[in-house]
Amino acid sequence: MKFRSINMFPPASIGDTVRVTILDVDRGRGDPRNILFAVVSIKDGEFYELGNKDGTIEQHYARSQFDICPEPCIKGDCVKYKKIFTRNR
Repeated sequence: MKFRSINMFPPASIGDTVRVTILDVDRGRGDPRNILFAVVSIKDGEFYELGNKDGTIEQHYARSQFDICPEPCIKGDCVKYKKIFTRNR
């Protein structure tokens, strides 16, 4: 089962551009369905810290919670390292 998961969700590298889907409950009708982030750091080899030009997210994501974009859209030097508050679920 772990082998299948690793093949389905290959690990991301620092600097990769990723797409995080926003839940329908957390967005309005006109809001975008996804947000692009860059991988800032990897904790314990399985949890990813994500950030963009507005800052880094406080929450760490598992690899199954985002998709890797084939082309780099966000450069690593554009990422700000201030924390953005997110709601805990």
